[in-house]
Amino acid sequence: MDNTAIRSTLAGILQLTDDQLQRSVRYIVQPAEDKSAWEAVTEHCCLGGCNLEVYTFPTKRDALLFAALLQAAGYRPRHNVACPACYAQYLKETVQPDIYIDEVQ
Repeated sequence: MDNTAIRSTLAGILQLTDDQLQRSVRYIVQPAEDKSAWEAVTEHCCLGGCNLEVYTFPTKRDALLFAALLQAAGYRPRHNVACPACYAQYLKETVQPDIYIDEVQ
């Protein structure tokens, strides 16, 4: 992408309304658990769907802009990544059901 295209793309993203951003991003943008901030989730556990990569922002718009900018930059999340807890559970139940595995916290 040349400099003019980059500037146009970024300006276009920054000019979108919150509603337009919400419809255009493919990442999950959600309130933080304590409701004090907003999160953009960029990667998930392939086994349990747990959030692996989460970025926290003070406002919903900031989280939406982050997600839109990642998209524009061509970011692609990793595939086939499991969190330690789900992987331990997977091993316990399917691969080696007779072996004791400590619970991962």
